[in-house]
Amino acid sequence: MFPKNWDLIRIQQEIAYVYEKTVSKGVGKLTRNPNDLFNGFLGTSTSGFDIKIEVDDLGNIMNAYPKN
Repeated sequence: MFPKNWDLIRIQQEIAYVYEKTVSKGVGKLTRNPNDLFNGFLGTSTSGFDIKIEVDDLGNIMNAYPKN
């Protein structure tokens, strides 16, 4: 769960930040299991916790959520 003090705009900003630091640079890519629908990337938000982003083969964000 994202921090309760984050509104929707903050969540979008943090996801965009992690996307730019990982997906757009090909960094932090997770190993894709045969049953995974999307490519996973793991990066750190500006406040220091991990966010997993799942993208399709074109790089479109399909899911994003915090990782513990």
